[in-house]
Amino acid sequence: MNRLATGLLALALLPVLVGWKFLDPPRKWADDDPSREDALPIKYRTGNETPFNMNDQDKLDLVQGSYDRWGSVPCSSVRAEHAGVLNNQPNWDGPYDYTMISFEGNLDTGINAAAKTFTNAGVVPYNGVNFYRIASMEVIFNSGIRWGTPEDVRDPNCFNVNSFLATGTHEFGHGLGFGHSCESDEPCPEASRRLATMYWAGSRCDGSREDLNEDDMAGTQAAYGAAVDFVLEGLGPNGTVGAAPLDVQVTIPDEFVQQMTVDGSGRRFTEFEVNFGDGSDHVVVENDGDVPPVSHTYTSESQYTVTVTGRGDDEACGGEFDAERRQVAAVLVCDTPVPAFEATNLGDNKVELVNTTPLGAFGCITEFTWILDGDEASALSTYEPTWTFDEPGTHTVTLRAAGHGGSDDFTTDIEVTASADGGCSASVGGGSGGFLGLFLLLGALRKRR
Repeated sequence: MNRLATGLLALALLPVLVGWKFLDPPRKWADDDPSREDALPIKYRTGNETPFNMNDQDKLDLVQGSYDRWGSVPCSSVRAEHAGVLNNQPNWDGPYDYTMISFEGNLDTGINAAAKTFTNAGVVPYNGVNFYRIASMEVIFNSGIRWGTPEDVRDPNCFNVNSFLATGTHEFGHGLGFGHSCESDEPCPEASRRLATMYWAGSRCDGSREDLNEDDMAGTQAAYGAAVDFVLEGLGPNGTVGAAPLDVQVTIPDEFVQQMTVDGSGRRFTEFEVNFGDGSDHVVVENDGDVPPVSHTYTSESQYTVTVTGRGDDEACGGEFDAERRQVAAVLVCDTPVPAFEATNLGDNKVELVNTTPLGAFGCITEFTWILDGDEASALSTYEPTWTFDEPGTHTVTLRAAGHGGSDDFTTDIEVTASADGGCSASVGGGSGGFLGLFLLLGALRKRR
């Protein structure tokens, strides 16, 4: 099997939750201004050399066909246009201000072809990912191996012919921002990843990877399919984290409101549906070219996930479609803490102070402070301390709990003894249990006795 190298900038990969992968760092072509050289459709130049056993027209048809594989995925915005012929420049002297396809690359033995991308300073937020904007790509086919058309590859007399179409589709996938579905040194149990066009290797006389499979298509739809970005903002001073009631607002950027169908027949999204994640009715807003922000008030403590779905009717997407935002947009709503604790005598005037405060939603409580006998200057900022008092007797202990919902104190007297007697306790009820919101700030909690 021959390796399909990815070039200088396609070596490190960013795994995602499914088989397909973006290159690391993520990058893609933008689809916002066709007049720009670094926007879709890709305007590529081809070298003037022709691979062995192929004619010029075969070469141009197969290059375009490789691009078209990525553009044929439902809802894909990938488009490419041949912009002329160049003298071959196989030395990788870029970056160039154009995309180059060369055919006389002196690549190492076993490497069919190689690709690399060049990015500019622009960032493209899309479908939950911030991509660097690809400005150009270079693809070089190894001149030292035997290339062939799909017919050559499937010929019963095929002898050491490599599929130009399969390799081109693979390398242009790198040029679009995709990594290998699996690498040579990692387990690859899923058949969809092993059979993907973006798998790390391919065989001679094998045309099975000339077409994209479901794994390749999933990656295409994540980077170039129908997607809706939105902006989630809190209307108060603390943004999307704070005390109940908490007001937030979802805004759909105008680029998605005004986005046209692939064939330009109308607006891609006909309506947007906002789910605030708290069981309230979803808000559906018709897209008439002016979509106002959608506001909502959270009244109960919890963590909430906001999602937005865009709906449209686009023949390039197979007709009616839904596009849900992949990013998790979170809201944290907090009530005022209700501090509580118990005290146990350990002997020798030593007392274990066990924190029994209901923690509520993850992250709501950010700090615990213990004040012993009113001495705030010597207060302890910890989850639950063990403290040795100077003498036995009655001592006043205050536990203060603070967080995004405010703060409150619980103060009570405890009896400290010189012997371990099972102890006294002081507690106050309130709130329900929940996630351990102090793991990140205060370390792991002690196991309750």
